[in-house]
This record gives sequence, structure tokens and C-alpha cells, in this order.
Amino acid sequence: MKAEITAPHGFRAAPEGHTVVVFERGQIVEGWIAEDAVIAGAARKIDEIADSLEHKDEPRRRGRPRKVIE
Repeated sequence: MKAEITAPHGFRAAPEGHTVVVFERGQIVEGWIAEDAVIAGAARKIDEIADSLEHKDEPRRRGRPRKVIE
């Protein structure tokens, strides 16, 4: 899993168990750090970002679909 840190003051974690690391806002993190940051509300999944961008590129379809004449 990948996530982007969105908290204004970053996210603190101890990946090695003894040294605290501060991940700055906008930084991309992976693995269990990403999972913890998302659960804590300090990050959002990269997949969510990609899904929202894909839908913006597609044209809006309005009205009924055309009949297919065979």
C-alpha cells in the first residue's frame, strides 16, 4: 500500500522501533507506515487519488444511450 501524508504537521512513526522519524506533508510512504498513517487520519491512499483523477478525464455522458441497429 502507498499513501500520501496529508497532515499539516506531518506524521511521526518509529519504523525501526527506537528512532522516531517525521514524514513531512506531501511525502509518499509505503507498507505498514502507510497503513498506520491512513488509520490515524494523517494520510490518504494513493489509489484514491488515482481513481478520482481517472473519472475527471472521462467525458460526461448525458441523455439516453443510442439504439444499436443490427
